[in-house]
Amino acid sequence: MYRILLADDEKHITDWLHALLASQDRMEFEVYKAFTGPDAIRILDEMKVDIVLLDIKMPGYSGLQIADKITQNWPRCRIIFLTGFDSFEYIYEAGRYKYTAYLLKTESDQKILEAVYQAARSLELEKAEASLPEPAIQKELLLKHFFNRAFLTDIIAGKSQVSNDELCQWYFRDLILTPEQPVFYMETTFFWTRAAHSAADFNNRILKLYGAAEAVLQGNYRLCLLDTSRTEVLWFLQPSTDCTLNDPFLYLKESINDIIQYCQNCLPCELLLIMSEKPEMLSDIWRIHEQIAGYCGTCLAPDISRSSRGVLFGSNLPDLKPSDSRQALPCITDQQLNNLAFSLNQGNLKELLADLHLIRQAFISVKSMHCLPAIEAYLHISALYLKHISSCRLEEKISFRIGIHPLYFLNEFQSWEDAFDYLERLSVQLFQIMEKAAATKNMLLIDSIKSYIQDNLPSDLSLTVISRQVCYNSSYISHIFKKITGESLFQYINQARIKRAGELLEGTEMTVQEIAFQVGYDTPQYFNRVFKNMTGLTPREYRSRLN
Repeated sequence: MYRILLADDEKHITDWLHALLASQDRMEFEVYKAFTGPDAIRILDEMKVDIVLLDIKMPGYSGLQIADKITQNWPRCRIIFLTGFDSFEYIYEAGRYKYTAYLLKTESDQKILEAVYQAARSLELEKAEASLPEPAIQKELLLKHFFNRAFLTDIIAGKSQVSNDELCQWYFRDLILTPEQPVFYMETTFFWTRAAHSAADFNNRILKLYGAAEAVLQGNYRLCLLDTSRTEVLWFLQPSTDCTLNDPFLYLKESINDIIQYCQNCLPCELLLIMSEKPEMLSDIWRIHEQIAGYCGTCLAPDISRSSRGVLFGSNLPDLKPSDSRQALPCITDQQLNNLAFSLNQGNLKELLADLHLIRQAFISVKSMHCLPAIEAYLHISALYLKHISSCRLEEKISFRIGIHPLYFLNEFQSWEDAFDYLERLSVQLFQIMEKAAATKNMLLIDSIKSYIQDNLPSDLSLTVISRQVCYNSSYISHIFKKITGESLFQYINQARIKRAGELLEGTEMTVQEIAFQVGYDTPQYFNRVFKNMTGLTPREYRSRLN
């Protein structure tokens, strides 16, 4: 999905371009129109735009001034100057921008479409070419990454040393961030399609994350990453001293999809990316970290955990009370126990049961329920389950199906065979609950989208507007709506509008033009075309048949 802005003061030109883009089915576009320079500037200040078809001469601002604004707000945006001026001066001026093409309005429809396709392909190619940082700086980057880890770990544990002058001088001497300034904070949970089998393999993935970030952020931010586990990476960002962006927070928020796609292109993963709704001071990050951890626990159910998406973490999400103790679990060196934790957190029931079976084999020879190494191993497993149940808020739901007291009360079992039978039953029940909760949550999301569409048919129903209403990014909304309903969001909106138009044609004396505007179409011509495509009749023919 690419977001396109058509900026031209001649309405018939923008309507023609809009109809041209709507008539093609090769790529999916979300199209916006601006008839004046100020209109274009307003749109560019509100959202990320991927491709702009821009007239050089417009009222209020020249096309070149708007191009300056584009490169300032969205430096990776592709600009196609579409103008009636075949002038060397204009061509020369347009050529000073990095990603531009120059076309005359007299060009054929096909040539204009090819220019748009080429711009989209260049964006795709840029994402596909995200790579590791230059070899010369990889070692330095990893050293800084490891150096920052201790300080950032203290930050998210609520042990900020920002107020300690002596420690500040030592910590911040090589710290990329400026401690007295707020940071933009994000968390990513990775669902790896292939596990990292060594520290070197995982460090290589961290380097690729830095490379992907640089490709998207274009040097406008200082970035520190903190890998709290092999499935969770935290992002701390501040605008760099030479940042040229008009609104750094808007750019970052609108770039969530690009960050996800870059990560997917260079890493074997799906991921969930959550971004705090506003910049935060370092000393407050631990609270946001706990809130996001609570939110992740409620949304990472198996049927959606493999779908990459971004979420703007807002004040409407659960406000969890900070725990009294934020100490991490002791490191479990047994590889089988690590694999079990990995499968549980990744939401993979098949692998979880397989890992339990392998551990169970090691208990076959243990006859006594008082064997301390066996008890220690079982309590490690119990702690993993208890943490998962707590973070997913499943205590009440699971208690109606199976008790959780055997996780910490071994007297319930006559043998270790009984204990592992219980763990397998508990695993199945947990995943059934999460699957049901996820399905319910997804249906509530779909219902809220449909309700908003039905209540706002005359209004702007772009993916951007709808995504803001439900607090999910546009790509995820488009994906989950199609997955659950079997039809695209665009198809549903058109069907709802045409259905309402049919009711108005039958029950009112409104003109076709009035009905077109009433159900959200900009022009009667476009309304007529959509209506005939869906019903086989023009609106006038439809009304005549009714009469």
